[in-house]
Amino acid sequence: MAFILNKGPELGKYYYTKDDIVFGPIPLEELLKYIDADTLVYYEGIKWTEAKNLPELKKIVGKVQSEELKKIRQEESKNIREEEKKKLQKAKEYDELFNKKNKKSSWSVVVVILLLAFMVYAYVNYLNKSSYEAVAADQVDTTAVFEDYSQIAPQVTAFTMDDVYNKILSSTYVDENKLNSLLFVEILDYRNELLARHGFIFDDQNLTDYFLKRGWYNPVNNYLIATSQFNDYEKSNFELIENQLTKINQNLTELISQMYQSITDKTFIASNYFADEVSRYISKKDILLTEIDQDMQTHYNEFVNSKYSFSDPIEIKILESANSLNFISYKFHYEVERVSKQKLQNCDVTIRLGLNSQNKIVHYSEDKIENLVFSELSKSNLDTSIIK
Repeated sequence: MAFILNKGPELGKYYYTKDDIVFGPIPLEELLKYIDADTLVYYEGIKWTEAKNLPELKKIVGKVQSEELKKIRQEESKNIREEEKKKLQKAKEYDELFNKKNKKSSWSVVVVILLLAFMVYAYVNYLNKSSYEAVAADQVDTTAVFEDYSQIAPQVTAFTMDDVYNKILSSTYVDENKLNSLLFVEILDYRNELLARHGFIFDDQNLTDYFLKRGWYNPVNNYLIATSQFNDYEKSNFELIENQLTKINQNLTELISQMYQSITDKTFIASNYFADEVSRYISKKDILLTEIDQDMQTHYNEFVNSKYSFSDPIEIKILESANSLNFISYKFHYEVERVSKQKLQNCDVTIRLGLNSQNKIVHYSEDKIENLVFSELSKSNLDTSIIK
């Protein structure tokens, strides 16, 4: 099976950090799904900067943070009021106890005075808190409040891809469990970074252009020469990455082969291949597994003697990651007898899959249908399709 190890054309320009790992490059609309106001963001021409301080992001993340701050202050105010109620109730209980025992000592007078003083202090404090809440609710000087609050948030250590190479790939042994938790595109980023550092010539022009912008890239070596220049850390890490990609390759091949064989055999069951929640199935959105099974039964009635022909080995291309899904594509030739048309249909179909971390399908769409041809059925095929 051929496994295409180059990313698609939508590289974008933004990087962001999460748990000491750098993600990107991705477009702006994709970036907004993963960041908050304190997330460190980078693109060529700027230093790592919190999202709230970038002009194109400040209004978006600032609004969200402002709403969150308002909720926090409201909750704090509510907790303070509850605490004051408890303290006032406790003071009342003490007062009743003293009255019941009819203690008139000077000590009792002192306690009452102290309690009254505390109640006055609590009431004044409550008024101050309420005033602060009103100011926050009216959005007065929101930016200043937000900046003060951010000072208590934990600071994130930013890693660029240069850091990933210098501090991880070329100087330490990558943890296999951590590698297994990465998305397909992230694993490819690690692989391509290692090869590019040693002058590997990529077939994909998008990757070549991307690395040329990094300044140090000099594309002069083939695969054998580039990999022969690895140090011990790089050799070990590259082998681990290649093994992980081989495993991904095998799992995807098995998934694709079994799914289309089950369609041909009419033994297809959606739950064997699809996740519990499917966001896209051909042209339908947010579809149930039972609906997919029902759709397949309708498919059998219209599309007879389906034949799916894949290249040998199957070519699978890793496209991107979005919403924690791994997106891939593959292509096959489709031949089928169309009952309603009484024609033989031939075409080339490109499928786009979005898979979750368990390799269950969340997104299934026909990206492209090419070379569509309808021809007359032979008499034997025509009789067979009528009988079925």
